[in-house]
Amino acid sequence: MGSTFTGLVFTFLTGSVGALYSLNYKFKERRAYPTDPVMLFFSLTFVLVTTIFRLLFNEPIYNRAALLLGIPFGTCMYLALRLYFVVTRRARLNISWLIIQFSLLVPFSLSILIYRENLEPQAILGIVFIFLSILFFALGKRSSAQDAAIPDARTWALLALSSLFSGIGVSMPRIYVSLNPTGGAFTLAFYQGLTLVLLSGAGLLLGRDKIPWKHCRGILLIASSMGVTSVPATAFITMALRFLRGAVVYPLRSVINILCVFVLSFLLFKERVRISEAVGSVLAVTGIVLVSATLA
Repeated sequence: MGSTFTGLVFTFLTGSVGALYSLNYKFKERRAYPTDPVMLFFSLTFVLVTTIFRLLFNEPIYNRAALLLGIPFGTCMYLALRLYFVVTRRARLNISWLIIQFSLLVPFSLSILIYRENLEPQAILGIVFIFLSILFFALGKRSSAQDAAIPDARTWALLALSSLFSGIGVSMPRIYVSLNPTGGAFTLAFYQGLTLVLLSGAGLLLGRDKIPWKHCRGILLIASSMGVTSVPATAFITMALRFLRGAVVYPLRSVINILCVFVLSFLLFKERVRISEAVGSVLAVTGIVLVSATLA
């Protein structure tokens, strides 16, 4: 019971802290900051924060599994973010962000098909409710958009690729825990961050975006906020997976993230609540209760 409760705590933490990270997308969109400088400063902050936490928790700097999985983790995260920022220039951010939540299908399928994790009927019903809630939230955001037109085929393709890379990336902690159950969560994130720095640095040098010095302070604030919130959100996934099955952690994390962003958007940006979003909230809470009850 104690380990289950600990796993639930880490799952709720990764979802809620991840929501704070996701809010930075809104601030970046509103300020229209260039992508490459934001990515570079975000990556540098990510490495700095992981180094601090790694030292605080006395985690070793070298871990073979962390190195082997941190590189694809960082690569997938970089590609997912780059593609996502391209999508948000072509389609509304809210609907794009919600659709990309279906990236959880990749680690969820990995947990079920590869690691043979079994779920009780009540948990399966709860996860169905969670997936339905994402659909209802997406419908609400689409109906509230100023331009509710359906994105074109290229935008859908970019969004699908971003979702795929995101899903592959967040699957790495599940593989990491299976290979090294006691491995440091921040060591994995450290190598993920180093990969992000290398790729984002190359992106800035080779890309068209340059650092707009007059907006440097704003870019630093948003990028630093992304790094500070992304590191614990990433590490908490690994910690949660040490106590709970991936087939439970990933759906719960995703729907908690959506609920927190929904509440914060209402409080901070005064966004209107649609009926479909209210229905999505009820489905989400019901799903969380059903899944959590099977762990008691």
